[in-house]
Amino acid sequence: VDVNTGVVVDTLTHPDMIMSAPAQLCTDSAGNLYVASSEGHCVLVRSVDGRWRKLLTGGEHGEREGGYVRPWGLSVSATSLVVSWVSDLYTVVKKYDLV
Repeated sequence: VDVNTGVVVDTLTHPDMIMSAPAQLCTDSAGNLYVASSEGHCVLVRSVDGRWRKLLTGGEHGEREGGYVRPWGLSVSATSLVVSWVSDLYTVVKKYDLV
């Protein structure tokens, strides 16, 4: 939404992606958008040309990504992505190389 006019500029959905309860958004220097889809159990990335892809996948019972469940927090730099994964029992912060 354009903050000056209130007009919707873009929507951040894709029919093939599970974006449920987005916990946090961040962008990198190239303009890619990263979404922590907490209830979707994944981190999605939207490229500057509008294409979506799953970058990381957790799982309802922690069966993927080393037992990590829901992404909650994100931080991105030129070379890495830091994700805070949460479950009912623990929280872990993991760094992923982007290059």
